[in-house]
Amino acid sequence: MNVFLPWMFHEQNITVFFNAFYRNRNAGKINFWLFEK
Repeated sequence: MNVFLPWMFHEQNITVFFNAFYRNRNAGKINFWLFEK
């Protein structure tokens, strides 16, 4: 998770991350992927 944080909060990737998060949060795919890291 710590290695992933810089990518997640990078200016060019934060929008992509949150778009994917909100599109998949109902299925819980992103949540599972993040917290399993």
